[in-house]
Amino acid sequence: MIDAKPPAFGFVPSLEILPFFAESCGSSFPFKPVAFSSYGRMARELLTSQLDAGILPWEIFIADILALPGERSNWSVDLFLQPCPTELVLRNHVHRHFHPAKTGSSGKLPARLVIGVESRNSLTRHQLHDWYARHNEGKLNDVTFKMLPMDLMIRGLTAEAIDGFIAPTPWGVLAQEQGTGKTVPQFKPGKYTQHMVLVRRRITTAPSFSLSSITTTLSTARSELENPACFHAACTRMAACGNPILEAESLQMAAQQYPCAEPTIDSEPTIESLTHALVQLKSFAVLPSQIAATETTARLLLPSET
Repeated sequence: MIDAKPPAFGFVPSLEILPFFAESCGSSFPFKPVAFSSYGRMARELLTSQLDAGILPWEIFIADILALPGERSNWSVDLFLQPCPTELVLRNHVHRHFHPAKTGSSGKLPARLVIGVESRNSLTRHQLHDWYARHNEGKLNDVTFKMLPMDLMIRGLTAEAIDGFIAPTPWGVLAQEQGTGKTVPQFKPGKYTQHMVLVRRRITTAPSFSLSSITTTLSTARSELENPACFHAACTRMAACGNPILEAESLQMAAQQYPCAEPTIDSEPTIESLTHALVQLKSFAVLPSQIAATETTARLLLPSET
């Protein structure tokens, strides 16, 4: 008799995911964590039932999963996570164009900028356009987006296949640490800040869990990670989940660079918050035409225990 595989959830390693690997989370979250280098591959494994749950950007979940035929009633959005800081990294000579040295010399901007992003449906594309318009005197040179897994973004920068990329920290910190590019301190996601969501397939072998206890546990975990020993232990647990692997030193550097300035805002979804999130995507012109920004859609996404 073949043993059934334990229920699993997918994630792309970043600073924001680390609290799930704090010791205090433990058995509160009854899934086996599996690391992915891209949200696209994670979405495919969610759709083929190889994963029971996943943590991914809200807009990517909507476009890559919910908008597909027959998927409307298969998923619940169990949690909205607080946003993870997003970093813009540019090749050194491109960075000099926007941040000329005191001598006044600046790098030449390519006729076409090639920027790596996590998905064609990601709000990071809009983050780039918004920043670019504000820092290039309103002039929009030709920009091409290249969809890349997280680990290949740094390689693409090294190989000069891309001029920069946008990714959650510490991927930008890591690129700068390796000397392949420089982060842009003034870059802010602004109104295009991504919302990370924990989504779960409704028909799953995973045991039920309390959403309110998860939000409480994550709050405790974030406090726990302020202890250096606990932080490194969580990094080790996350690294054990597969590639791509982020070293504890890079995560610690990112945590120091982006300290939590306000209380955590992990929250359980409501009809009101889900409807608002759908309406916001519609206002950004990124909501697929198959999805209606209505309370009816929001009700379909509510966890069954709500």
